[in-house]
Amino acid sequence: MFMKEFGILSSGVKVKFKTTGSTGKPKDILHTKESLQDAIDRNIKLLDLKQSDVVLNFIPRHTIGVYIMAVPLEQVGGKVFDNKFSPEVFVGMLSEKPTKLILIPTMIKMLKESGLRPDLSGIEQVLIGAEETSIDDIEFMLELGVQKVMHVYGSTECVPIVFGTNFTKGDRVHTGLRRLSGWDIMLDKTLHLRGNAMLSNYDGDYYDTKDIFTFDGEFFYWKGRSDNIVKKSGWKVVKKN
Repeated sequence: MFMKEFGILSSGVKVKFKTTGSTGKPKDILHTKESLQDAIDRNIKLLDLKQSDVVLNFIPRHTIGVYIMAVPLEQVGGKVFDNKFSPEVFVGMLSEKPTKLILIPTMIKMLKESGLRPDLSGIEQVLIGAEETSIDDIEFMLELGVQKVMHVYGSTECVPIVFGTNFTKGDRVHTGLRRLSGWDIMLDKTLHLRGNAMLSNYDGDYYDTKDIFTFDGEFFYWKGRSDNIVKKSGWKVVKKN
């Protein structure tokens, strides 16, 4: 999922990104300033971001993930501390008294394997996503004291979160995802999305995420990809035969 912001185009209307998307090949995608702001506004509301919040951001600034929490929080005047993740760095940055953050399962695995068990009871919410998430990932964060863990899903080509389920200590943890408002969804084996915050290449039409889901009437369950793209350490890579 490599993405680089190229800046405002000459029209002054659109922002261009470079991303591998679901094809594994570099391509340009366009977002209007309005679609990006729509995504930011949605995430401010969804995550209850406020000026008093402090976020530890381990998501690279050149990727779309910063529009989920870091950029929205900066818009409301909160504090964001950026760094490259390692268990030791993470524990050291807890002195900043973070209230919210995003971790991908690879980061959680690194923390587990390090043997470090920090007290995370001061953290209001942790988002886990960008890779297949396990029940153990969610339970581990709750065991460390995180007040609320949100298992999330969003396609590379859309900025805001599409699905999300919150868990607190004592809940029965599972990998089902609830649909969030703001999206038109069509499930034809793979998930198709349409909404105001979708990249402008697909304005007015459904976008095929290539992600296979099932739906049990309440929750959506990710089952894999319809192509040969897999996630490794948060990045999309192509499987070779």
